[in-house]
Amino acid sequence: MKKSISLILASVLVLGSFAGCANETEEKEINHYFCPECTEEFTTKEAALSHCADQKSFQTSILALGAVVEQLKASETAYSVKITDDSVSKSKATWLTNTLKEVKENVLIDLDLSGSTLEADVTVNYQVDCIRSLKLPQGMQRIKGHSFGGAKNLTEVYISDSVTELDSYAFTDCEKLEKIVISSTVTTIDRSAFSHCSNLKEIELPEGLTELKEGLFFSCSSLEKVKMPSSLKTIEKTVFFRCDGLTEIEIPASVTTIEANAFQSCSNLKKVIFQNPEGWQRSTNEGAPVDLSKDDLSDPEKAAKLLSNYDDYLYKWTRTNK
Repeated sequence: MKKSISLILASVLVLGSFAGCANETEEKEINHYFCPECTEEFTTKEAALSHCADQKSFQTSILALGAVVEQLKASETAYSVKITDDSVSKSKATWLTNTLKEVKENVLIDLDLSGSTLEADVTVNYQVDCIRSLKLPQGMQRIKGHSFGGAKNLTEVYISDSVTELDSYAFTDCEKLEKIVISSTVTTIDRSAFSHCSNLKEIELPEGLTELKEGLFFSCSSLEKVKMPSSLKTIEKTVFFRCDGLTEIEIPASVTTIEANAFQSCSNLKKVIFQNPEGWQRSTNEGAPVDLSKDDLSDPEKAAKLLSNYDDYLYKWTRTNK
């Protein structure tokens, strides 16, 4: 079924007679509005907009988005909106953000931009309260710092395969964020990118990533499952600080450095599986490193106690048989 989303207005000029002036005419404009869903004709804008008011799914161009936004009312489920533009210019990006900011309070949108491509040097401001889930457009290579920071209703994000880098604090303080799908093209995720995402439960990190930067999952208190890539070499300090939901984690054989406080205050960490438990040492205040027992690190429960114990997590761990 073909769907037309923009509100269509047709104006018809009608010639009529002035009262008492049979030889003179006036122009009378009659407006015809069409329902955005079924294209049935109405003479008032309100009637056209309310005709298919229960519609939950829309496909629309950015410039026609305003007509869709006018129809949206608070409901138990979010509206699904797919943008149909092939390319997004700077002016369209601005129009998109401004239109979304006009969405009524308590209205939520699942926004799909995956079929569109951003033109060169174009960015979109996604810090909009109405967005519940988002599929990002093609063409963007970096998600800049604080691009989503504090987006209060964002629960899901799907990162497009043109993205290679997430900047510092890109998703910080997205307190409702539960799911983020990171494309395999991402090779750099900077510090604190997901800090304080208190509802994030699990995440799969892409192959090619070599470092977990400082504070990456700082205070992600609901985080339960993290799949690390086999390319990973370094876990920097406070990466998993105060991740109270983390009970088990696997350290890839490729990892050679776990910096101080990486697992500080992980109060429920019970199992740590080292794929390569040999050759680990812990730094000390005295200078000379202390060897860590292969047998201890081969036991997931003992390894968890060591990695989350104050006397051990306070110092840097390194693996010598690289």
